[in-house]
Amino acid sequence: MIRKNHYLIAIFLLSVLVFYFGTGNTIAADNDGDEVDDDFEDLNKRTVEVSNDAEKYTIKSVEEKGETKNSIEIEFEPTGEGLYISTEYQSDNESVEIELEFQILFVSIIEYNDTNEDGMYNDTVDDVKVQEVPLNS
Repeated sequence: MIRKNHYLIAIFLLSVLVFYFGTGNTIAADNDGDEVDDDFEDLNKRTVEVSNDAEKYTIKSVEEKGETKNSIEIEFEPTGEGLYISTEYQSDNESVEIELEFQILFVSIIEYNDTNEDGMYNDTVDDVKVQEVPLNS
């Protein structure tokens, strides 16, 4: 009986040591000091380009993983109507192609006091407009 207890204790201690050394010593390199594993960064690496001309600013980000490629493109274009922000997302792999696009037009920025605390500007209730800056110039 005593010998059986010794075997159980030995098996228990051995399993604790194996579990501890099996999970506690993960080797992760973080050479740039940003607290993100460098291998994870390499797997999720993106190429980012920023450009501008007289009419618009463009940010393009591309990620390639083997046969899969996805890209995000954001354009900021000031116009006579306001500020257009266009966004385009594309993803291609062997079997599926996804393309999403949308545009937003900002015509002004409004500073206001949200007196009814509903989180949005509503000029038909008691919200007080402090100032409005048009974005058409």
